[in-house]
Amino acid sequence: MPRDPVLSNWPERELTGWGRSRGWSRTTLVRCRRGLRILLAVQDTPGGPIPAGTVQQLPGADRGASLLREFLTARRFLEDDQPTTIDARHMDPAWSSNGP
Repeated sequence: MPRDPVLSNWPERELTGWGRSRGWSRTTLVRCRRGLRILLAVQDTPGGPIPAGTVQQLPGADRGASLLREFLTARRFLEDDQPTTIDARHMDPAWSSNGP
């Protein structure tokens, strides 16, 4: 159950409209709404952005999680907490197992 049931109504209504406008099946809508409820229940700050890593950890993170990420990104409700990729070409050769 989301920590703030009143606040959780807005994203769920938005998600339903978003999914219907894109032709999502009823099953997909149910799966995405369930995922959204889970995310809202575990988020640190009710009403704050949801970390992308948390979306990735949803049970059965499949197409539903991908669609949910797309929705949250479009609504500016997703926080990119993924680590940046380090380009090994710019590292000190001593740190690289491949050498210079």
